Order: sequence, then C-alpha cells, then structure tokens
Amino acid sequence: SAPSETELYETEGCLNLPKRQTAIHKGTVSVVAFLFAVLGLFVYSPPAQAAVASGFNPGNIISNELFYNGRAMTSSEIQSFLNQKLSKCRIGTPPYLPGAKSPSGSGNIIATNCLRDFRQTTSSRVADAYCQGYVGVPNESAADIIAKVGLSCGISQKVLLVMLEKEQSLVTDDWPVTRQYNYALGMNCPDSGPGNSANCDAASAGFALQLYLGARQLKVYLGNPNLFGYKAQQMNTIQWSTKTTCGSSQVYIENSATAALYIYTPYRPNQAALDAGWGMGNECSSYGNRNFYLFYNTWFGDTQMSS
Repeated sequence: SAPSETELYETEGCLNLPKRQTAIHKGTVSVVAFLFAVLGLFVYSPPAQAAVASGFNPGNIISNELFYNGRAMTSSEIQSFLNQKLSKCRIGTPPYLPGAKSPSGSGNIIATNCLRDFRQTTSSRVADAYCQGYVGVPNESAADIIAKVGLSCGISQKVLLVMLEKEQSLVTDDWPVTRQYNYALGMNCPDSGPGNSANCDAASAGFALQLYLGARQLKVYLGNPNLFGYKAQQMNTIQWSTKTTCGSSQVYIENSATAALYIYTPYRPNQAALDAGWGMGNECSSYGNRNFYLFYNTWFGDTQMSS
C-alpha cells in the first residue's frame, strides 16, 4: 500500500510529497513497473501568470498525438529549454560540492551537475517491440539522452521533461543529488521498503537507463492495454487519492495517453486540488496528474493540440 498523504521525502532542492504505485495487471499479481510521484507536489516557483487547472479534463489529460510524438524536440531544442529553466546551478559552490553529503542531513550525495550540464556514458540497447534500441556513446549530454530515448520509444521529449520534473524536480533543481538521477523516473521502485517506502532496484539505477525503461514502459501500456486496470474508450473507476475513505469517481478515459498516465499515477485530482493551482487542496487531494497537466501546459502549451 502507498504511504500516507503527508509523508515527506526530500529531493534536496525541493520538497516532494510522494506516492508510488504498481502497474495493475489483470489476473496476475506480478508487477511490471513501479513508479514514483502520485503527488509530485513541491515548493515550485510558478511563472508570472497564475497556474490555471480549469482546463484539466480527467478523461483526456493529453492527446495521443502529443504524447506519442517521438520527434517533438531535438537535442539542441532540449538543451536550450534546460538552459532557460535553470539560470544558475549551485553545485560547485559550498556547501553544494560534488560528491559531498547533502547539507539537508539526508545522507544523500550531491551530484556532479544540474540536469542542464549533466553527462553520462551510455550503454547500447537492442531494439524490441516497443523501442528501436539505443546506441550508447561516451560522455553523452542529458539533452542527447532525452532526445534519443524519445525518438527510439516514440514518446514525446516534452512528456519526458515533464515527467523528470514531476518525479524528481530535475529540470529546475539547482543542486540535485545522485539519487534523483539514479531513479529519475522512479522505475522499478516498489513500495516494499520500511513504512511502504520505495525499495528501488539497483539494477535499474542510472539516468539513461531510467529514461529508457520508463519510456519503454509507457509503450508497453499502449501495446498491452488489457493487462492493466485503466483502459481507453471505456468507463474507469479512479480513486481521488490513496485514501480509500475518500472514495472514487467514474471517468471515461478517451485515449491511450491518458490511460497511461493513470496507470503511472492512479489517482484523479479532486476539485480542491485543481482550485489550488500549484498548491495543496484538501485531505482527499492528489496532485500527480494535475501537476503533469500544469507543467505541460505552462511549459509547452495546450495539451490537446495535435502538432
């Protein structure tokens, strides 16, 4: 079961209120993927304009055309975007020294760079039914990795950037720690740790690997819709939050992209969460899918445009 709504964990530069979930299989208890951030609510500096969640459609959070566009952004466009979103990285200035322990006292280790400057030697991966493989290269930039993963798996680079922010605040965090990179998309992090905390599989650690496995999993959802508990083109029962006492609602999910987001984050934001903009709603609010919508809408525009 998921931790309580008020359990806090720190992604260092930001405070998140996390929820984790397992993919819902039909007729089996085996788990395909474990992913972070049902809430993804953190101390965020919103743009000058107020966050508007009034356009949030629970049955169509984002169009298939946008979600599955693997050519949405080039590497150079991603790099420019990352530079724009973080004007100054504090890593390298005391006490935020690479390899040092976090000054928060969490015990986490400060990373070598912020996402805009992050580089990693990547490994090659073979093509399969969901992605076209990956050619690894030495010292590859985060922008290159995001661009290549999106193209290989047919998942929008804009979607991947939003997920990196929603999951680990990596786009805007000015002093991330290594754990944020190691589990950038929360892939293979079951709720089997103490107090239902994330017990992440070390074999899935690494920024590039997390991106590839996470993007591939979104295509697994698309290719095997009958294996999961939320389905497009039908009514679905979706809880408001992890608290079963808060009840659930009926949602007609219109498309595969929205179904994937609910498999990933299986809660629907209630009206209090939507009215709160970037803030907190009430005891029955959840924020993951609201925040996906707000980030995408703020950064890239209408979630319903087809191109």
